[in-house]
Amino acid sequence: MATKKTRLFMNGNTLIIRPEKLSWAPLMDSLKKFTADFMEQERRQPAVQKR
Repeated sequence: MATKKTRLFMNGNTLIIRPEKLSWAPLMDSLKKFTADFMEQERRQPAVQKR
């Protein structure tokens, strides 16, 4: 990741440095890694709980 402008954030004692403008490219590229049969079978999950 090459960038000229960054933003600095503090999270507790942690300094977070990130590019000023975030790119969607890494996310879009990762979506190409899923195979055609991903989630082909129905997802199984328990019934919704009454709350």
